[in-house]
Amino acid sequence: MCTAIPLASRVLPLALGTLLHKFDWFWAMDLNKPMEMDMRERMRITLRKVVPLKAIPIPKPLDVYILYAIMHQHK
Repeated sequence: MCTAIPLASRVLPLALGTLLHKFDWFWAMDLNKPMEMDMRERMRITLRKVVPLKAIPIPKPLDVYILYAIMHQHK
């Protein structure tokens, strides 16, 4: 067994939660309702969507301001 698996199982949910929380997410496709999303799957070595989900991450305004302030405080 890989020795990094226990660490990854603890860090991955934290990283994913932070990523989801710090951005506003928008559909890259013209979907008016979630019901229009194609949920079909294809079976290969891993299970994948026939039509991949594409989302656009937009940083939340407060986080952009904080990052700008941190980057420019040493000048």
